[in-house]
Amino acid sequence: LTLSSARPGAYSHQEMCIGQLLALQVAIALKNTALFDNAQKRITQIELVNEIAEKLTSTLELDEILDSAAETIRKNFNYFDVTVFLVTRQEGQLVLVAHSGNYVDFLPHGYRQSMSEGIVGWVSTHGQKILANDVTEDPRYMAYEYHSTKSELAIPILVDQEVVGVLNVEDTRLHAFDETD
Repeated sequence: LTLSSARPGAYSHQEMCIGQLLALQVAIALKNTALFDNAQKRITQIELVNEIAEKLTSTLELDEILDSAAETIRKNFNYFDVTVFLVTRQEGQLVLVAHSGNYVDFLPHGYRQSMSEGIVGWVSTHGQKILANDVTEDPRYMAYEYHSTKSELAIPILVDQEVVGVLNVEDTRLHAFDETD
């Protein structure tokens, strides 16, 4: 908040105090707006978890569950691309089993990737998430000429502490994700 005058000493002490109070009110309003936006995002995330949980209990078809989860995540959060890979340990590969987004033609069902390649491969072998809000700064990122991905979030899917798959979310915006995502 800026108050200005071309005349030196134009403001009294009382007017400067009023200006400070106005600035404080603006700061509080901005903080409240940020808190409200954050709360809205968390509510959307909780709704998404509930929606996926409903679908999980309504079918026993794994392909249908995973496709639905990928599509729901992409649509509700407006992400660019969401994929689910399952681990095939004997072959040392990841198999794409669900995909929603812009690269469905390039990465079709059944696409295979080595567990030693890329962010998704690293997550599958180490069992830890990767949040790369600027993929150009992560040497594990596999860059493709056609890609416009700027941020990537890869999360291991665990069953009894064993990585059985990876949920991979990509977006065209830098810093698209935070820790709660």
